[in-house]
Amino acid sequence: MSKVKYLLSFVCCAAIYLFSYGQSDWTKISPEDIVHVWSSKGKPSLMVKAGSVEVSSIGSELGWMISPDQYQDFHIQFSYKLIDGAEGYVTIRADADDVLATGYPIHLSNSADQQNPTGSIINVARAAWLDDLDIDGWNTMEIIAIGDHIKVLLNQTKVAETHSRLSRGGQIGIAAKGGSPIGVKDVQIRTFKSVAITKPLIEDRLVSHLNAYESLFDGRTTNGWSEVGNATWKVTDGIIHGYSGKEGGFLCYEKAYHNFHLKTKFKIIKEDNSGIFIRKPVDSTNVSTVDGNSVECNIYDHNGYAHAYSTGSLAPHARAWSNITDYEDWNLADIYALDDQVVMYINGIKAAEAHIPAFNHSGQVCLQAGIKVFAEDKGPSDIYFKDILIKSID
Repeated sequence: MSKVKYLLSFVCCAAIYLFSYGQSDWTKISPEDIVHVWSSKGKPSLMVKAGSVEVSSIGSELGWMISPDQYQDFHIQFSYKLIDGAEGYVTIRADADDVLATGYPIHLSNSADQQNPTGSIINVARAAWLDDLDIDGWNTMEIIAIGDHIKVLLNQTKVAETHSRLSRGGQIGIAAKGGSPIGVKDVQIRTFKSVAITKPLIEDRLVSHLNAYESLFDGRTTNGWSEVGNATWKVTDGIIHGYSGKEGGFLCYEKAYHNFHLKTKFKIIKEDNSGIFIRKPVDSTNVSTVDGNSVECNIYDHNGYAHAYSTGSLAPHARAWSNITDYEDWNLADIYALDDQVVMYINGIKAAEAHIPAFNHSGQVCLQAGIKVFAEDKGPSDIYFKDILIKSID
């Protein structure tokens, strides 16, 4: 599917999604409202300037401006500008008594270690890197929160998404840290009729389903699997060992799955490149994340590459938190796929999730042994898998 078709699909689905919840009209929040009606916490410094409000902080602590109203299900959008390298947040569904520790803080600036780029929902969903952000100018942010589903868009591009039940409602806050101000303008919000959360998260739905798990690996052979590309695959002591060689390749299971929970253990050395590709069409001779072929559940951590999709990412749809892989021992990967939603856990930690309409189809599971694409020598990789189980609910 082309990028244009994907965007049109996303926009149309989003329009139907919002319309179905009975939205209110947009309410504008002026710079004067933020200065005179919103409450403060910490030591914020405010200045209304050219139709915007500039928020900074006196001292090194965060200075907050907090909405008087609480919001549960809503859509907020605004323009913001980071002045002189400002750092700050917008938070939603928060408790005014402890704004940063409650609700969902969303980063307005890029952290030095790239762990929380702009649009990240702190400790919940790491944002995708957006190359076209205007570092010195105005950008737009939209936050849509309905039920347990939260999405963040930057310049009309979705960068973060999650289903989370940490907080169901609360206030909205804007904060800056230090003397460099954040400019905010064109703030408007619309609310939706509150949505009752009646369905469990897809992780719980798939795990609790009565269907049994089946093993994709007999522990002795690669029966049922076929090789794609030029990697070497061997079985020793109940372990599948993939060696990429100079070009890399895949090992694909013969059956196609649509809605499922896949769990497996893997072992890898840092800088080596692997992944688990899901929903690859059976009739395709190629394994790729391009043009609706498959979703890559990434297994690859590497240094010095700021835009990385680290282990646990759903490349190129959602970035995972890094530093959750044990390079000395076995790791557990859990992949949950239900219709257009995919969620990945690493070692019991929710790493990434995304709604991906273009990949709502059945397909094969493929293991990857890839070359070190970001290493200077582009050298070979080794990857080990065992205990590969799947529960299909189709």
